[in-house]
Amino acid sequence: MGYDLHIHTQASDGIFTAKEIIDQAKAMGLAGIAITDHDTTAAIPSALAYGQEQNFLVIPGIEISCEEELSPGDIHEVHILGYFYDRQNPALQQK
Repeated sequence: MGYDLHIHTQASDGIFTAKEIIDQAKAMGLAGIAITDHDTTAAIPSALAYGQEQNFLVIPGIEISCEEELSPGDIHEVHILGYFYDRQNPALQQK
């Protein structure tokens, strides 16, 4: 049994709901997943609730989009994955 720690739902750029993803992951024999939507935690509450209902591990995650300037004018997009963050943090939710 494996884990997929980088999954997007339709809350960002995925095409499936959290429930559909969990059902697919279980059917594939995975032991758990992390929902890591781009710049949103919108799918986490329903994913955690359905995961608990299905006795399936769902790790709350997020993929934060950032920019890094390597040199003047040389800007690259960077994505930072975070897991088990404080979902109630107002500063995070505001961003």
